Amino acid sequence: MLYGRTLHIALLGIALTGCSDYLDCDVDYLLPGMWTGDVTIENGTADTSIDADLHIQLFPDGDGVTGWAYFTEGHFRVGAWQPYPCQPFALSGDLTAVENGIEIDCLLPDGSDTCIEFEGDETGASFEVSWLFWSEGAALPHYEGIGDRLLEEFQCLL
Repeated sequence: MLYGRTLHIALLGIALTGCSDYLDCDVDYLLPGMWTGDVTIENGTADTSIDADLHIQLFPDGDGVTGWAYFTEGHFRVGAWQPYPCQPFALSGDLTAVENGIEIDCLLPDGSDTCIEFEGDETGASFEVSWLFWSEGAALPHYEGIGDRLLEEFQCLL
C-alpha cells in the first residue's frame, strides 16, 4: 500500500513540473540560447554575399520561438539589404523537439517569406536557407545559454 501511494505522489510531482512532456523537458536547457559561427555564403543567382560571424538568439514563445539574428564582424548582404554589425532582424517559427535538441522547419525573418530550416543542440546548430531553385546551408558550432535577461530587449553579444 505504501509503495502504491509513493508511486502516485512521484507521478503527481512529475506531472506538476512539466517533465512528463518531452518537448518542455528537452527544450528547457536550450532556450533561451544563442548559436554562433563564422558563415560564408556566396551566390550570384540569389544576389547574396555573406562572410560574417553570425549570431542567432532564440527564446521560447508559446509552442514556438522568437528571437534575433545579427552579425558582429565581416559583411552581410542579401540583395540591396546590407545591415550594419549588431543590427538585429527579428525571427519567429514553430518549435519541434528532436533527439538531443530542437528543430524549426520554417524560421522566418520578420517581413520575409523565405524560410530558414534550423536544427540546434548544445554542441551547435545548422541551418539552410532556400529561395526558388537555390539553397545554401551553414553551421553555427558554438552554443551558449543566455537566460531570460535578453528576452525583453535586444543586446548584441560578441
